[in-house]
Parts: sequence; C-alpha cells; structure tokens
Amino acid sequence: MNNYNGYRELNLVGFTDKGEYDPDAEYVKNDLAHYKGSIYKCIVDGTVGVLPTERSNWNCFMNRLEGV
Repeated sequence: MNNYNGYRELNLVGFTDKGEYDPDAEYVKNDLAHYKGSIYKCIVDGTVGVLPTERSNWNCFMNRLEGV
C-alpha cells in the first residue's frame, strides 16, 4: 500500500488499513482511515460519509503529533 503522510502500512492482524479517508467509501469495524494526519479505527459496520472525528462511529487509533 502507498505511504500516506509518512506512515507505514500498519499490517496489524485484525485491522484493514484503508488509507486516506474517503467519504464515499463504506467502512466496517476495525477498518483504519487516515484523516488530517491521524489514523482512526471504525467501530460501526456500514459507516459511510461519517467523518473520522465523529466519535459515534470512530475511535482515534494514532493521533498526529503537533509540530511534526
């Protein structure tokens, strides 16, 4: 997979790295999406058009470090 914003592909068991967040894509539990320098984990199957910053459908998985 491509390198997004300096991150390596995560390849963690049980997670699917979907790359840069796409508002038209459908996400399921444990999909990871890159958004504004952070990585978010989907927690609700069938998530479409919900920004990763919305905590009802996403958890922050890796937060962007300020100043980096």
